[in-house]
Amino acid sequence: MENDITGIILETIRSRRSCRLFSAEPVPREDLLTILEAGNCAPSPMNTQPWEFIVLAGEALVHYRLTVLEWLETPQVSAELFNTDGNLDEREIGTSILPRRLLDRKRKHLKRLSDHLAGLGLKLKDVFNTTFCGHNAPALIMVIGDRVNRQHRRGLEVQQALAAAIQNMLLAAHAMGYGACWIGDMMRFGEKLHRYLDLEPEKELVGGVTIGKPMENLDLKQVPKLPVEGMIRWRGL
Repeated sequence: MENDITGIILETIRSRRSCRLFSAEPVPREDLLTILEAGNCAPSPMNTQPWEFIVLAGEALVHYRLTVLEWLETPQVSAELFNTDGNLDEREIGTSILPRRLLDRKRKHLKRLSDHLAGLGLKLKDVFNTTFCGHNAPALIMVIGDRVNRQHRRGLEVQQALAAAIQNMLLAAHAMGYGACWIGDMMRFGEKLHRYLDLEPEKELVGGVTIGKPMENLDLKQVPKLPVEGMIRWRGL
């Protein structure tokens, strides 16, 4: 029995995919609560549980999307994110704090995505705009944490706990037959979104999780992963 459970858990981890196209079927409140409870079970430093959640659905989610679309129409915001061709501006990538090897992986992923979208007659901007809106999911979970000094070790522990809570929710949603996607790009709106969500000064948005039934016949393909063997340094074995 234990081996069967282990196999189910590992298969859930391996088969999870990011979903960006959802049906209009609403997510019952009790299912959302189950997913949130999974997030609440994540490990945290000294059991501090440094997370809070704002769940948007129905009219509240519609209002959020309309507000974000207004922000995206602002020339300043559009110019900061995209070039004149409607693709993610390379200058934004070039100013990233990521190390070179991760930047190269990011560029390859964006190129692969851009080529795929071009075949569908779309531009990267079209996808990013829907990303900021939480795609077309019927529910969007905003993950809120306390503002911390990320240069301080304790601050990093809090950020790690929040990421663990998000991963728990992604896996729980997948196990329950829902599609989900972790969205960090909405943090680009900074204080605008902070004020919109009416957050206290000591709080900050750390990401969002879309939840919903995948669109019918949607084939969720796994993004190519580098083999783990090249990321391991064995010592003592």
